[in-house]
Amino acid sequence: MKKIVCTGLMLFALASFSFGQNLLKEYGYSVYGGVSLSSLEKDTVSSSSIPGFHLGVAVEIPVSGRFSIQPGVELSLKGAKINRWKITGVKEITLMDSENNPYTQIVPDTATAIFQRGVTERLLYLQMPILAYYHFEVGSGKFFVAGGPYGAFGVYSRASEKDEENRRAPFYANEYGKFDLGLQLKAGYELPSGWFFSLGYDMGLLNIANNGLYNDKAKNRSILFTIGRKVWGN
Repeated sequence: MKKIVCTGLMLFALASFSFGQNLLKEYGYSVYGGVSLSSLEKDTVSSSSIPGFHLGVAVEIPVSGRFSIQPGVELSLKGAKINRWKITGVKEITLMDSENNPYTQIVPDTATAIFQRGVTERLLYLQMPILAYYHFEVGSGKFFVAGGPYGAFGVYSRASEKDEENRRAPFYANEYGKFDLGLQLKAGYELPSGWFFSLGYDMGLLNIANNGLYNDKAKNRSILFTIGRKVWGN
């Protein structure tokens, strides 16, 4: 069964790669990168922005004269610097069910809370935006605006918290979920040579905080400063 699944995944990956190559040849593509200022919108703790980066490639599929669709793939480093109370232990309590039968439940033990100041948390995502793109001529170049949804998969996370492992672990082993969904907005200017500059914003819509020892919510926020170049297709 595993061989069948692996073979199917390999065939799907090859088909996707071939399809992607055809898109790049027919429509051309944009390669871009830049710096970002990222933070986490949290309910119970304060946070401040940290620098990050993003690198990506996108295909521009024309729909009409000035309107197109831009699917892309990005590697994006997000996160925040936070001050927080961290609960380091749990305790067992006894509760009663609807039939008055006792049962035990494990809950966070607030007596074990410690205060952490300036913990830097970095979250690395593989991100896939699909943007609606509109442009119009300004001077010798083009001014453009774009916006649309993105889906993201967490591939790595790390915090500056000083414990025995320094929390170098996959997303699922930490306090944040692996998946995010949000909106990306951007505006910029494209030169006749194909070089372009843009200012953008990523707004996470999902609460990425895991339900566990940390009683909080968290949503990604990023300001994006981007430079890139368009490569025209056939």
